[in-house]
Amino acid sequence: ALVVAPAAAARQWVNALGRMVVLAGVLGGVAGVVGVAISSAGRGIPTGPVVVLVASGIVAISLLFAPGRGLVAGLVNRRRVRNRIRADAVLSDLYALAMQHRGEAHGHPTATLRAMRRGEVGIDRSLRLLRSRGWAEEGEPGRWLITDTGRERARTLFFGGEENQ
Repeated sequence: ALVVAPAAAARQWVNALGRMVVLAGVLGGVAGVVGVAISSAGRGIPTGPVVVLVASGIVAISLLFAPGRGLVAGLVNRRRVRNRIRADAVLSDLYALAMQHRGEAHGHPTATLRAMRRGEVGIDRSLRLLRSRGWAEEGEPGRWLITDTGRERARTLFFGGEENQ
């Protein structure tokens, strides 16, 4: 357990082999010291199994919380990507509506955008994200416009920078 567990935990935190070996040694040492301390704190607590449990706990914490590789980081990253994709889809809808109206600056109701996304959840969040990035603005309450920078973003995303006429 003191060979495999510290290495598995260290792998979650670093990419370079040299740093992984050093970190695995440190984690193994921590598991040993903490395990012995817990074992010596009570009567009849076997040292070996406690050290293995501490090492396993270190692995579990690493699997959950390591930045970039941990389960929590993966969930956060997937949510961020999903929100960006949804916002880009709403931006494309605003762009399409603006092109239908020959670029006239009048707002499009949130209900229209919801209908274009067929009831997809997160439209309001996407609109807030677009507003925070300066790609859309709420002209009147509940009516959304694409900004000039939003129009450029949409062209870049969907047409490679060229506007389809």
